[in-house]
Amino acid sequence: MKKLYLIRHAKSSWDNLLLEDIKRPLNARGKRDAPFMAKFMKKKINLPALIVSSPAKRALSTAKKFSKQMEIKLNQDERLYFSGAHNIFKIISETPEKYESLLLFGHNPTITAMVNSFDGNSLANLPTAGIAEISLDIDSWNSFTPGEGNIQKVYFPKELIKKH
Repeated sequence: MKKLYLIRHAKSSWDNLLLEDIKRPLNARGKRDAPFMAKFMKKKINLPALIVSSPAKRALSTAKKFSKQMEIKLNQDERLYFSGAHNIFKIISETPEKYESLLLFGHNPTITAMVNSFDGNSLANLPTAGIAEISLDIDSWNSFTPGEGNIQKVYFPKELIKKH
């Protein structure tokens, strides 16, 4: 059994409209939510785990908070930057077998579409810093089949912050 976590980057800043999209940083809420969600997820992760992030500054900044909190390896993959679900499926199936959990950090609309490919889910929008936890009934990442998995839970920062 493998665990897949699809994670949307934390809230980004639109203060500088001239800044290239890939260079947009986190805003104040993003800087608050990313470490909060990382701390929350530290208790849930099956180790060993791997983080793979879009190279966009907002996604990579979010992923770095998780990597630091959980003390797990972080890789970047350009295919997570607006290149479509088919490329994300490839990233999943290429994951080294030694990892029990995979955390993918990306962008909407692709991340929400990926979540909705499992269990026939109809999530309207995975919010920023939102996490979908998916159980995959596989022993090997290379046997991953798109859409075959069970959503265990979807975590929203707004709901979790209210509880703590």
